[in-house]
Amino acid sequence: GVRIVTTEAETVYANRAILDIYGYDSIEELRTTPVKKRYTPESYAEFNIRKEKRQRGEYYPSEYEISIVKENGEIRRLQIFRKEVLWNGGRQFQTIYQDITERKQAEDALRESEKRYRQVVENATEIIYSLNTKGNFTYGNPAGLKATGFSLEELRQFNYQDLIVPEHRERLTRICIKQFRERQATTYVEFPFFNKSGEIVWFGQNASLVIEDGKVVGFHFIARDTTERKQAEERLQERERYF
Repeated sequence: GVRIVTTEAETVYANRAILDIYGYDSIEELRTTPVKKRYTPESYAEFNIRKEKRQRGEYYPSEYEISIVKENGEIRRLQIFRKEVLWNGGRQFQTIYQDITERKQAEDALRESEKRYRQVVENATEIIYSLNTKGNFTYGNPAGLKATGFSLEELRQFNYQDLIVPEHRERLTRICIKQFRERQATTYVEFPFFNKSGEIVWFGQNASLVIEDGKVVGFHFIARDTTERKQAEERLQERERYF
């Protein structure tokens, strides 16, 4: 939609698209409908702030968003682009309206989905963490931080090889490289690492590739602490050797 307005915000021109956006039949209807009725309360408050700043000659961005109320009561989200123009020999303002309602709804739905996913991850009893392609930690959920003893800020300072028991580093690196090159969706591996206290802890985990736009950008892990089982196996093996 396109509208030309005076410095007092009086409409001197409006195209058919802006009338369709509002659901009006004529420019006269657009002119005579009060701004307060055309905007949601939040957007009307922002409108008054913009108006006061312009009257005082203060800067206000020429690109912003508003929420309008159509003639039928439907609320739509619009992106606004405003600039000064010459119209019929005078200084006026051209305002371009782009309906972004569907895009904003999709963004809201994505944020809600991400919020729910984060809640699941944060509250999971499984150990969940992520690495980038260089092997540096990018994330660890509360269960993972508890198992390692590190804070998330501390964990991000490490490469995974810094924590792996030395004799297992080469094996784990080979597995990760093979998964990366062959684009294996998921790989299971068990390995021991040093926690913050210097104790050895075993993880049994499923490693998945993180792929964005067809490119591998990291690894995502879901793990369980298998230390007690590994210690039990070692005690059993020791008993078998003894007998």
